[in-house]
Amino acid sequence: MLVDFGSGAGFPGLVLAVLLEGRVKVTLFEATRKKAEFLRAAAERLGVKVHISNERIEHAVVERPFDAITSRACASLTVLLDYAQRFAGPETICLFPKGENADAELTEARRSWRIDLQRHPSLTSPFGVILEIRKFHHVRTKRKKPK
Repeated sequence: MLVDFGSGAGFPGLVLAVLLEGRVKVTLFEATRKKAEFLRAAAERLGVKVHISNERIEHAVVERPFDAITSRACASLTVLLDYAQRFAGPETICLFPKGENADAELTEARRSWRIDLQRHPSLTSPFGVILEIRKFHHVRTKRKKPK
């Protein structure tokens, strides 16, 4: 099972649904009604089975962990990890394409998350990277004591 957060125009979720047709159940989350309707029409036209959830990720009821989580241009890494923790199990892999701000997002995320991470260069952008995250957990951050 694969879930794509903030699927928008279908990248990468709908494309993966086409490529993995019949082998993996794909769920696309898109909060914007018009975009969700587009995804439904595109999936129908492509003849691909995909579940499209027209709701906000944070309101989703998650029945069991997904094997893979993807998201492109949906939110910062810190927010994506917040979303992903309810969808993830011990074997879940997260694949998050990021642009030229990837290092800043990683620095910010590491303030509150411990991340098992591999970076892969993007094949489509010289500034891009694919963040492959296999394990992650939230950690308490130390707050500065008032003076």
